[in-house]
Amino acid sequence: MRTILQDLRYGLRTLLKQRSYAAVSILIVAMAIGANTVIFSFANVFLLRPLPIEKSDGMAWIWYVNARRNVDRSALSLADYLDFRSAQTTCESLAAFTRGSHILTGQGEARRLTAMRVSANLLGTWGVGPVLGRTFVDGEDRLGAERVVVLSHRYWIANLSADPSVVGRRITLDGSPATIVGVLSPDIEIGNISEIDVWTPLAIDPSLPRDERSVRVVGRRKPGVTLAAVDAEVAAIARRLEADHPLTNAGWSGRAVSTTIAITGPQTYSILALLGLTVGFILIIACANLANLMLVRGSARRMEIAVRAALGAGRLRIVRQLLSESMLIGAVGGAAGVALAYAALWGMRAASSEPVYRWVTLDVRVLGFAAVLSLLTPLLFSAVPALQSSRRDLNEALRSGIRGSDDSGTHWGRAVLVVSQLTLALALLIVSGLTVRTMIAMARAPLGFDTHDLLTARVELPAWKYRDETMRRRFWDELLATTSVVPGVAVAGVVSQVPVVDAAPPATLEIEGRPAAREEDRPWAGATTASPTFFKAAAIPLLAGRSFSDSDVADSTSVAIVNDEMVRRYWQTSSDNVVGARFRPSAGAAAGRWLTVVGVSASVKRSDLRGSDPEFYVPLSQHAERLAVLLVRGGGAANLTSVVRQTIRAVDVDVPMDPPRTVEQILEEEVSSTRVLISMFLSFGVLALVMAAAGLYGVMSYLVSRRVKEFGIRIALGAAPAQIRSMVGMHTARLVTLGVVLGLLIGGVLSRLTTSLLYEVSPFDPVTFVGGTAVLTGVAAIASIWPVRRATRVDPITALRSE
Repeated sequence: MRTILQDLRYGLRTLLKQRSYAAVSILIVAMAIGANTVIFSFANVFLLRPLPIEKSDGMAWIWYVNARRNVDRSALSLADYLDFRSAQTTCESLAAFTRGSHILTGQGEARRLTAMRVSANLLGTWGVGPVLGRTFVDGEDRLGAERVVVLSHRYWIANLSADPSVVGRRITLDGSPATIVGVLSPDIEIGNISEIDVWTPLAIDPSLPRDERSVRVVGRRKPGVTLAAVDAEVAAIARRLEADHPLTNAGWSGRAVSTTIAITGPQTYSILALLGLTVGFILIIACANLANLMLVRGSARRMEIAVRAALGAGRLRIVRQLLSESMLIGAVGGAAGVALAYAALWGMRAASSEPVYRWVTLDVRVLGFAAVLSLLTPLLFSAVPALQSSRRDLNEALRSGIRGSDDSGTHWGRAVLVVSQLTLALALLIVSGLTVRTMIAMARAPLGFDTHDLLTARVELPAWKYRDETMRRRFWDELLATTSVVPGVAVAGVVSQVPVVDAAPPATLEIEGRPAAREEDRPWAGATTASPTFFKAAAIPLLAGRSFSDSDVADSTSVAIVNDEMVRRYWQTSSDNVVGARFRPSAGAAAGRWLTVVGVSASVKRSDLRGSDPEFYVPLSQHAERLAVLLVRGGGAANLTSVVRQTIRAVDVDVPMDPPRTVEQILEEEVSSTRVLISMFLSFGVLALVMAAAGLYGVMSYLVSRRVKEFGIRIALGAAPAQIRSMVGMHTARLVTLGVVLGLLIGGVLSRLTTSLLYEVSPFDPVTFVGGTAVLTGVAAIASIWPVRRATRVDPITALRSE
């Protein structure tokens, strides 16, 4: 221990004397460890951190799959859940839940609360308890049961000041009294669940439509039952339901998956793997860079090492001394890397509205990873240089310390390290280029409607106050009339969901004059309710026919407008020929009614921007909804926020609304996570490029410094500066060429892993590959300019005198 402390003190004094070397080395280590710590923080959340669910590895999450509709994670209908619950034998309990909302009144301005509606056994199945009061008991989820509510811990703190006397208090939800029975533990507030205000019982109503798939289902497996057994049983029950209810269940199959798969998106693992590979490359580049620095530094310290060996220091002691200096660099660089990771995660939370980023923190596990990496990284970059520096021939080292040496034995090692840096840097540049091209393509993608100066406000009519369509229709008419005359408003419309952002609920169709199809092959389309002014407000062009009009009233012919994607799929004719056709949807506001097509509109994109779904619109005047979105178009739409809020309050103070936002703000939030992800790849690519350029500059500078005598002699014998530049430039060109060839090969492999992330960009996009090569070559040329200039400015007399 005493000897180790001596080595550390000596190493610290040495590094303080060589501040430039120490600062550069610490910075390189900090960037590499910081990048790896950030990615490990995400892996920690999705793969390692235990969930606040008791024995989460014993859970089975059940969902529907429909290959024809490209759906792989669908919810179940309440009726199907009840059938699964009664038929299954592999789970101790089967619970259901769904997100919803409740309207809180009686406490000032009406407020829309985000709710998790759950079967009475869900919290018990999860093993989640309260911090105050109790959770739900059996029977509280039956129809007609007395209404109870459990508050989320966040809502209790933020809105009730953590008042311990709230249990037993009655509040008014949806016009009916409800009793607060407890406050839930904050441990469950992870990801999207952190947005929940209240938890309420899910009213088990088996009469709800079987094709209204809105509940998520989870079960706790019985002891000894495998997930595969649950999956097989779920698939069998789904097949039986498909046979028993072909009109609603045809094409829908069931799956049971683990908790880890359930809480992650389908692309999560491939993205994490690609990010992990990326930061691993950065770590390798950093180690190669530092190893090069140590080789150069070892050559400069050959006299010191030889003297230490002559005084009796063994090889192990010399290696340990050199490693101790590297360990100091690793320790300081690791601490700086953790600080960089903290700053990076803070920036991601600020840039993205996705709740998962709030859960990504530097906990004990992440800090332990950073500490281990801080210990291992110095060994990776210093072991070989330390061994090489310590094995020099003593007499040769002392002689070379007097006359100088080019140390040619280490040239090949430095060349290998530089080529490896260039190779990995180009591979990461290709990945970064593909993601940047994707971001540009997404920003330029036509959405099918004009998002500029378009304000939205989601409004929900209380069911107890607006019991029938006549009352709802009267409210929407008054709201549109009042909003339209507000100064600055060009046009206002109402629609059941925001285009692109919200998916229209699907409904199977029966098309008049078309032969009946098999149930699994029945046509389908998204169902949307809209006011006559919606198309003008959203600037969605009509391609044929007309828009809705004031004559489309409740007792007139039921009409619809279809999009051109629906025309292309199901009529396969021109838009004009479809006007007058009829079809009948199975779900939505117009379920079971024959609708006459009066117009054809342009299609809007899906939320993934990868195409359009068939969609039809029915007039709000014939199918008045309770929950809809007010669209307001006007100059400086963001400045109309307070006016729109006041207008809605003036129509009815008991109608809650979400804070008005522009469509551009909503879309920015929707793609914020994608932008953060792409920014990470771009940052890592730039970081790798800078490190590779620094490594090339260092090696070429050292090469020139060791060949000063040679260049001096050549110049003295008449060599032109162009010949010297050619000699040094050719050496650089060979390194860069080899790095480019290998980088293109590895980049081609990595690009295949980015396929799921790309939009309108090929994994082998020639612009990206050529551009990445050009950038790397250009940066390499810039990095070698100064060493080449130094080589041509050698003074022959000075070079020969130094000998």
